[in-house]
Amino acid sequence: MRAFLCGVGASAVLCLTLLAACASEMPREPQELLLAPEDFPGAAVSVLATSEHQSPDGVPSAQVELQGSGFRVLHSLVLFETREAALSALDGIRADLVSR
Repeated sequence: MRAFLCGVGASAVLCLTLLAACASEMPREPQELLLAPEDFPGAAVSVLATSEHQSPDGVPSAQVELQGSGFRVLHSLVLFETREAALSALDGIRADLVSR
């Protein structure tokens, strides 16, 4: 399951990607799944920052910030063990947004 939440600014694109994955189907390291300069053929794209984290529950996540001519992408990825865990996290995000 992929859920994309994107906000577009004057010169920036912010994307948060939540991805549920099973160990047999996808790499275990979120860093391996992030966008990279090679994903933008013909464009001069550079990596501004990368980070990897793990939640207190052991859920791995990673983030990369890329910049090209006239755009900036912040790509975040969280890997969940099950679809249910990912849906539960999305429900929590929705509830938080509604309460604001």
